[in-house]
Amino acid sequence: QVSGVASAQKYAGYFNGNVFSTGSYLPSDRRLKKGIQPMSSMLNKLMQLSPSEYEYDQSVAITGNLNLPGGKQLGFIAQDVVELFPELTLNVIHPVVKDGANSGAPSPWQFTAVNYVGLIPILTKALQEQQTMINALKVELDELKKGLNKTK
Repeated sequence: QVSGVASAQKYAGYFNGNVFSTGSYLPSDRRLKKGIQPMSSMLNKLMQLSPSEYEYDQSVAITGNLNLPGGKQLGFIAQDVVELFPELTLNVIHPVVKDGANSGAPSPWQFTAVNYVGLIPILTKALQEQQTMINALKVELDELKKGLNKTK
């Protein structure tokens, strides 16, 4: 939607507003990757995140020519995410737009964005860790029940 921005931050496109698609896939083939390692424990780090409810400040949206969504939103504060998962954040420079095109002027509007899709493997790992704990507790509970039944 804004020309010239792709070259400024190496984006293929920069869209200021909602984008709708009926399908989306990301490249994930093993042949495209190197240095593949199992993910370390994520549960403790994940527990430090603070999910929030919020509304975007529409006065900032208007002054910055940012097409931010209205109404209640659910998510994270990027400054909190960067402390725990810096690889899931990106500092963005919003282009100065004049007459529908990037003016080329330096932008005062810089902000931090979060890669929410990147949280999926972290959530999956944490869920797997929890399931391992639950399974161990089930075994322990079954052993305790057997011990109680023997004493009756």
